[in-house]
Amino acid sequence: HKVRAVPERFDRVVLGVDWGDVNPALSVVGVAQVEGEDSYWVLEFWYSDTGQNVLASEHLQRATEMVARWGIRHIHCGHDRPASIEVWKKALRNCRVASAFTGVSEGNNSINGLLYHNRLLFRSPHCDLLWEEMAAYHRKQDKDGNFLDDPAPGQQDHATDATRYAIATDIYKRKRGNMGASPARFG
Repeated sequence: HKVRAVPERFDRVVLGVDWGDVNPALSVVGVAQVEGEDSYWVLEFWYSDTGQNVLASEHLQRATEMVARWGIRHIHCGHDRPASIEVWKKALRNCRVASAFTGVSEGNNSINGLLYHNRLLFRSPHCDLLWEEMAAYHRKQDKDGNFLDDPAPGQQDHATDATRYAIATDIYKRKRGNMGASPARFG
C-alpha cells in the first residue's frame, strides 16, 4: 500500500457515535478526494475502557469537543437510542444529528473495500488501538456456520461500530443522492 499523508483540508468531516452506558464510542472520519475518489481518514476516536458507567453528559461533552476541533457538521448515530439523538440535536444545533446506516454486512463490506483499495487510512499512532479492534471484529454465526448481520457477543466493538456508522452512512448517502435514505436502514 502507498502511504498517503493526511490532507490539509477535507471535503467533509463526520462523527460516528455508538451508544453505551459502560463503553460508548466516538469516531471522527475525514473524507477527501484522491485521484477522483473519496478516501477516508480515521482522524480521532474515543471510547471508555474503564468498565465504569459513563455519564451521558460526558459522552456528549467528548462529542462537543470533537465537533469544535474538527468542524464537524454531520453526526451519524447508532439507531438504538432515539431519545439520545434528540438530546444531541438540541445540544449540537449546528450539526445534522441522525440515525446512521446500521447494516453490519454492508458497512463492513464498504470498509473492507476501502481498505483493499487503500482508501481507508488511520492517523498513526493514535488509531492503532482502533485498527486492532477492527481487525479482531467478527460476526455471529448460526448453527450451520452462516454469518449473521449482528456482531458476535463478548468483543470490544464500540469504536469499530462508531467508525462503521461514520463511513457507511457517508457512502450510502452519496450513493442515494446525498440525504436520500432507505427506511429499512436509516432512522
